[in-house]
Amino acid sequence: MDMNRMPSHPRPLAAILGLVACFFVAGAAQGQDTLSTTWAGNLGGGASEGFQVTAGCALQSFDIVLDITAPGSNWAGDMAMAVTAPNGNRIEIGGYNLGFGYVEAGPWPSSWNTSADGIFTASITDLAQYELAGAGCWLVEIMNAWNTGAVSEYALSLDLIGLCDEGCPRLHRPWRPQLQRLRFVRRWQLHLPATLRRIYLGLYLWTARNDHFRGHQPR
Repeated sequence: MDMNRMPSHPRPLAAILGLVACFFVAGAAQGQDTLSTTWAGNLGGGASEGFQVTAGCALQSFDIVLDITAPGSNWAGDMAMAVTAPNGNRIEIGGYNLGFGYVEAGPWPSSWNTSADGIFTASITDLAQYELAGAGCWLVEIMNAWNTGAVSEYALSLDLIGLCDEGCPRLHRPWRPQLQRLRFVRRWQLHLPATLRRIYLGLYLWTARNDHFRGHQPR
């Protein structure tokens, strides 16, 4: 055996760092399905827009990150968001003096009650009680729910926890296993020191890409 031969990639080190990461987040990940989506638009007072995602299973909770630029006295909390499930059940969150007329599932956090621009986050839990379920089209609606509100610019990302790709067309995604694991990485990475996080993600992406393209070399 050539003792000077270096391994083709640092799998042992990546595995060790993976175990360290798991130690930090043991019990945090429950293997629950999550559907991630984004939306951006400009809405004046009372205006709304919607978009659809195709999914199955049942919505348990969601995480939202909102980046808002709003003139005047508009608050991030003036934004209302609604979700309509394929089974017809629907809820709405937030808003000021307007709404969709759906079942109210609560307000945004009090930290959203400010006219400051910037990034706002929230985790809305305990949604199982509203029985939002079914396979098919899920409708997400956004409203500037202050009737005299100025045109505001919204950009948001959503993690719809509990939804799965049941019923979705199966597309060829060679990197899907890696992307699924990276979604898990995003959830635990905030628990790790920055240096360790960068090292592990760098090694993971390098080895995943190496494995992927090794299978696509010309013969």
